Amino acid sequence: MLIDELDYLVTKDEQVLYNLFEWTQDKHSKLVLITIANTLNLPEKLKQRTLSRMGNKRIPFRSYIKS
Repeated sequence: MLIDELDYLVTKDEQVLYNLFEWTQDKHSKLVLITIANTLNLPEKLKQRTLSRMGNKRIPFRSYIKS
């Protein structure tokens, strides 16, 4: 599953994010999440509970520049 604008799913209790990442943790799950956020430091802003369910692979992209 590809989720763009992940930073817009952040809520005060982070329940939606936690549940999404928790589903990938089940030993029979075949769900893979690829997420895109505009905020590079999004993982640092999340609670440890949610962060513990996320992978830590980041691929930064440069901003688009009109030629």
